[in-house]
Amino acid sequence: MSVLHGLVVCGGQSTRMGMDKSQLQYHDVPQREWLYRMLQPLCEEVFISCNNEQASEIGDTYPTIVDANAYRHIGPMAALLSAYRHYPDDSFLVVGCDYPYIRAHNIHKLSIEYNGKTTVYFNDEANVYEPLLGIYTPDIRDIMLAQHDIGQYSLQWILRQANAQKIIPEDNAILQSVDTRMGYMEALVKLSQRY
Repeated sequence: MSVLHGLVVCGGQSTRMGMDKSQLQYHDVPQREWLYRMLQPLCEEVFISCNNEQASEIGDTYPTIVDANAYRHIGPMAALLSAYRHYPDDSFLVVGCDYPYIRAHNIHKLSIEYNGKTTVYFNDEANVYEPLLGIYTPDIRDIMLAQHDIGQYSLQWILRQANAQKIIPEDNAILQSVDTRMGYMEALVKLSQRY
């Protein structure tokens, strides 16, 4: 199997939240730092995937992969295509910064189930993949590039075409992403009650 790198995806515009989601604190540290630490034991190296503005703010604190200009404004695919520019033959354990309920054992489950094929959490109730909770292998890179060239940026579509391995969580709550201030406040309450 190829080398496995970690990728904490933070480069979205966060327009609905009104602030950088990777800076939100659910666990007493910014979410990107929380996830970075979570991925470290499982990966050769971990990177913060970010936009230019975030990269300036992060500085040398963490290794970063900045979204390439060619992939700006195409959503989460930008993070993966930019990462593959640097490491075309490697795999990436990808976690989005907007999943406050994800825990280390959920990420560990991905690494255990991973068998060399793209492996992604799947919400069986909604019948959708969670593209920013998975392991992407180099073979999917060419599919992404071909789709990018024709203006198709949906990772959901690509995962279906590639018949990515599905990981069903024990509790779909871990798949809940938070994109609004109200959602953030609700998550803080739920987390304080749960842990």
